[in-house]
Order: sequence, then C-alpha cells, then structure tokens
Amino acid sequence: MAERAPGARRPRVPAIRLEGVTKAYTGRVEPAVRDLSFDVAEGETAVLVGPSGCGKTTTLRLINRLITPDEGRIVVDGDDVSGAEPDALRRRMGYVIQQIGLFPHMTVQENVATVPRMLGWSKARRGERTDELLATVGLEPSAFRDRFPRELSGGQQQRVGVARALAADPPILLMDEPFGSVDPVVRERLQDELLSLQRRLRKTILFVTHDIDEAVKMGDRIAVMDHGGRIEQYATPAQVLSRPASQFVSEFVGPGATLKALSLTRVGDLEPAECPVLGLSSDPAAIRAAIRRAGTEDALLVDDAGRPRCWVTVEELERRFDALGEAAIAAEATVRRSDDLRLALERMVSTRAGKAVVVDDAGACIGVVELAGVIAAVESLRSHASVTARGREVRPLSPVSD
Repeated sequence: MAERAPGARRPRVPAIRLEGVTKAYTGRVEPAVRDLSFDVAEGETAVLVGPSGCGKTTTLRLINRLITPDEGRIVVDGDDVSGAEPDALRRRMGYVIQQIGLFPHMTVQENVATVPRMLGWSKARRGERTDELLATVGLEPSAFRDRFPRELSGGQQQRVGVARALAADPPILLMDEPFGSVDPVVRERLQDELLSLQRRLRKTILFVTHDIDEAVKMGDRIAVMDHGGRIEQYATPAQVLSRPASQFVSEFVGPGATLKALSLTRVGDLEPAECPVLGLSSDPAAIRAAIRRAGTEDALLVDDAGRPRCWVTVEELERRFDALGEAAIAAEATVRRSDDLRLALERMVSTRAGKAVVVDDAGACIGVVELAGVIAAVESLRSHASVTARGREVRPLSPVSD
C-alpha cells in the first residue's frame, strides 16, 4: 500500500458501503439479498423500501454483523466489517426496531443507559446523558426516567427506543420500521421529531420501511427493493416519484405521485404571493385602493397582533360597506414555513379563499401562499428530477481508499 505524504488528507469515503453482497438461506428459492451494492453518505438518511420479504431487515442485520454475507463485502467508515469485533462494531451503531425491544424489568433510565453502562460510563454521566436524551425526544426526564416500559404508551416507548439508540452518540443509526407499530397520528409526530433531530445531529441513518410515503418524507435517497433483495432504483425521492426506473418501481410508487411529491417541498421554499395585508379596522376606501394597486382580487385583514382574520374583495366592500365582518371570508387556512406543500394544499382547498396564510409561532401573518405557487413548485421538482436523472446524479460506486 502506497504511503501518504505527511499531512495528506484521507480521501472521503461513504459512511456505509455494500459491494456485491449476497445472502441466501437453505430452503429458500431466492437469496434474501442478491448482489446488493449501494453507498450511504455521511450525514445522509437513506431509506430501504419495498414489499415484505425483499431483504430490507436482512440488509440491516448484515451491516451490524448479526448475520454474515455469503458473498461481497460491507464497509463502515472505511473499515471492512468482516474484520471487526462484532460487539465493538454494534456499539458504533444505534439500532431501533419496530418492536422497540425495551427491557421490561428495567426503568426508562436503565434502558436508555444500556450501552453507556457497557462502555463503563460513570453513574453520574449516564444519568446526565439519559436526561439530555429524554428531553431531546420530548419526554420530561423527571416524569419518565423512573417508569417501566409497561407504564408507557406505544409512542412513548418508541421515543425511549430512539433515545437508547442515541445514548453513546453513535455516528450511524439503523432503524427497522421504527414507527410501524403506532397509530397514524403518533407516527407522523414521531417522523417529524426524527427529521428535526436529524437536522441538528446529522447522523448517518439507514431507515427501513414498507411505506413509500414514509420513504419519501424521511429519505435523502431511496432504495426501492424487489423480491430477491434486488435494488430496482436508488435515487432521490424526486427522481423515484417522477422518473421511476422500472415498471416495478412505478407500480410500487402507485397512483398520486404528484401529490406525494408535494411532501418534498416546504412552505418556506415558495415565493410568497402578492397580497395586500391591512388592519381589520382599516378604512374600506384604503382597502379598496390597496387591492387595486396590487392588482389582486382581495386583501387579507389582520387584527392588532397581526393574526389573520378574513379575506375581503372590492365587490364585498362595495356591497357591504358598513358590515365588513359579515361580508368577508374567514382566514382560517393557516400554515407554517416548516409545513410541507401537501398540508398547504389541503388547507387551501378547505376554504373558499383558495389560499393559505403563513404564520409564525405567535400566529401572526408573515406571508400568503396560493395554489399557483404549489403548481409551480411541482413543475420545478419534475424539471429538476428530469435533469439530474439525465445527468446521472444517482450515486456511482467509487473506489474505497485503503
């Protein structure tokens, strides 16, 4: 192996790489995974999605050496895992499963501190880390640290499972359908919390799901797997939705790909719509003049705190000059900058105004979005996906440096 010059930087390598990995089981016609090759970049969330039995969970178990591949190699942070001590390797990775796997005889604090305790952390350090993580996943430490798993709801147990996986601050998280056993409302909340955590922590995450909507929401890249452990497409969510690589991918994505793509863009990414905003007590003549100057059909009226109250048109002003509140349409459709466009669209179509008000944490108006902006965003996604697909943005395998 050639020596590096003093001070030379080590070439950047993927956090996780699989090269031609195959695993077969006796009695099965097809391998669990076949010739599996893909990279996960550092700080990226990659999602394995596909039908039951396509090898998603097997892939995670191969990476942390719960099972051994028949062919190929797996590289984590530049090191071939076949030469790693299994327990030491697993301590470098957090592992979250659908069944959660909390120890029923241990308290929440003891569950979270499982790996730090194995690493020899002091009791005080374990306690501090547990409290920090419980707060991070939205569980008040004083209220939850001494409870047992049976005293928690399914969603609370899932949060403890995520906290336990993060306890020793591993650079990599393996998540096997972590939110599959909770109801849809709790599931969406947990997804949002994980996305928020990932924006702060920038872990490398390999996430398994059978739900394409969850894959689109959670992933920087998506690997669509077919039976026999084959990857049909590995690309960005926008590319998978707008340029499926095969008939299987197209059928797996299913109808409504355009609506699914709306979850890829946030309200804050849109150009705000042109809309006059005036106080609720404004003179009707001033409102009428503002509408005409802006060239819009209506104006948004807000209260003294800037909170949206109603939409009003010139026609309504002229017809009900002295009864503005009765003439106007209530401005009930509100969104936040962090909301995705699918939610924004739902809010827009729920009101006669056909638009939504963007509000801050105090509920004050900071802008307006319209249907035309949503349509433009979808067209932009389609165009970008088309260009990057033609430009082969989909990850090629590059050499791993020794």
